Amino acid sequence: MGIRYAVAVGFYMVVCGLSAVAQTIATVAGTGVFGSGPSGAPATATPIQQPTAVATDAQGNFYFTSRSLIRKVDTAGVVTTVAGGGTGTADGIAATACAISNAQSLFIDANGVMFIADKGYKVVRKVDTTGLIYKVAGGGTHTTDGIQADSFQFSGLYGVVADSRGNVYMSDPGLQKIFRVDVSGIIHTFAGYGVAGWTGDGVATGAALNWPAGMAVDQWDNVYFADQYNQRIRKIDTSGIIATVVGSGYTGFTGDDGDALSASLDTPVCVAISPTGEIYFGDSEGDRVRYVDAAGLVHTIAGNGTPGYGGDNGPATAARLGGVSGIALAASGGILLADTRNNRVREITQWPLGITNTAIRSVSMVCYPNPVAGSLTVWLNGTAPGAYGCIVVSVEGTTLLKTEIVAGTPEKIDITGYPSGYYLLIVYDKGRVLGTTQVVKE
Repeated sequence: MGIRYAVAVGFYMVVCGLSAVAQTIATVAGTGVFGSGPSGAPATATPIQQPTAVATDAQGNFYFTSRSLIRKVDTAGVVTTVAGGGTGTADGIAATACAISNAQSLFIDANGVMFIADKGYKVVRKVDTTGLIYKVAGGGTHTTDGIQADSFQFSGLYGVVADSRGNVYMSDPGLQKIFRVDVSGIIHTFAGYGVAGWTGDGVATGAALNWPAGMAVDQWDNVYFADQYNQRIRKIDTSGIIATVVGSGYTGFTGDDGDALSASLDTPVCVAISPTGEIYFGDSEGDRVRYVDAAGLVHTIAGNGTPGYGGDNGPATAARLGGVSGIALAASGGILLADTRNNRVREITQWPLGITNTAIRSVSMVCYPNPVAGSLTVWLNGTAPGAYGCIVVSVEGTTLLKTEIVAGTPEKIDITGYPSGYYLLIVYDKGRVLGTTQVVKE
């Protein structure tokens, strides 16, 4: 039957040793010089051009925008061009033969398909896993809902994400809307009604936006975006309801270590969501990166508020940043930043991905057998009766399974088809992490 053991979960006791680890920051791509270095060189020795977005894949590589190029940095730290640099615009050509004008945002879905928002050419394109590129939306002459997306005319693209069902979402700050392209290629307004401002939360298509910028999507297909000049991070659920999740609407820097809804923000333009729902975002004019934990409290995790460059290989909160425009959660558990004005991609290291050591209840979680070849039995005790969320996350940070377990009852989780290796099992309730343990798959 294997080894049976219990874990008393206060996150600092398992997996990461969280509370004792300091966060540091370092450059992982770029030299600080505006330019474009060759493929095949070390990323930290290669000039790049004002990166505005960063994304990661399941293999531990990361990608960033560099004006007319999309560049990849592999796990050995070597940079290559994966899209842009060509003159073509037709569908089905190699991505490196395609012309990109000004790539603003990137998103890579669970299948490895890359989406690019090109605000220069006002199109959204996707690069499939074979390296071929196709237009998803834009390049047309019409602005009405319910038409084929490739006939639509955008005003000024910013963010792009895709959900697990194949819908693609993009923000257009010029039109003050967020759009959804469904799986049949039809475009619809998803949020906003074309007027800049603030009219409160509620039905997303009846809410005014004010320069919607970077976007993220969680494992439940809720869409988050930085409502830049409303000084808020907002969430749109799958029923089309919009709600503020960070920000009071006031401009500035206040509220650290307090309620996220009471905090002042300073021009947020990018957002990322952890596997368990924590929110990370960049205050571009405040030159800080901030984080909302499972208890709904906001904290600064990088930047001292002074614009410029400095602080590499030291404490992240003492570093100077230059207008962070993109953010992504790295496979290592770190946080990648597109440090735009500094012409660098930087990483906050030693940060616990999706885990917080504040306001977490201690529970007892029995998991056996472990190591496991097939089905894992999970028994949760020490909490109120009822059903709780449970996810299995790969070491790259990808959610592989989402289910529910009932407290006080042994539950089976089948991981027969998973490759051998290490996995993280997380139990949560309403976004609050209750327990976690490492699982070894034989």
